[in-house]
Amino acid sequence: MGKCYIDDVGKDIRLETHEDLTDATIKIVVKRPDGKVIEWDAEKFIGSLYSYPSIVRYITQAGDLPTRGNYVLISYAEWSAESKHSGEPVDWFIFNRFEK
Repeated sequence: MGKCYIDDVGKDIRLETHEDLTDATIKIVVKRPDGKVIEWDAEKFIGSLYSYPSIVRYITQAGDLPTRGNYVLISYAEWSAESKHSGEPVDWFIFNRFEK
């Protein structure tokens, strides 16, 4: 995902699940540095590993990254009440503007 700063918009986040997401409802669950847990509506994306959508993708929007610190991202897919999967947590550090 690369280096990112507070309030960046248009960052392309892709989380590989290695699952066939064709019939799944998906999202990214995010724990912000302030401890608040939010959800981002994501889209399915076909990468280079599989011929079916296996990637959960989200493009950051205004207000998504308001705080400096570590964000924890988890892909989530649900096929039915009996089939719900969370992905591995991914740490993503967001920097203050002009911070090196």
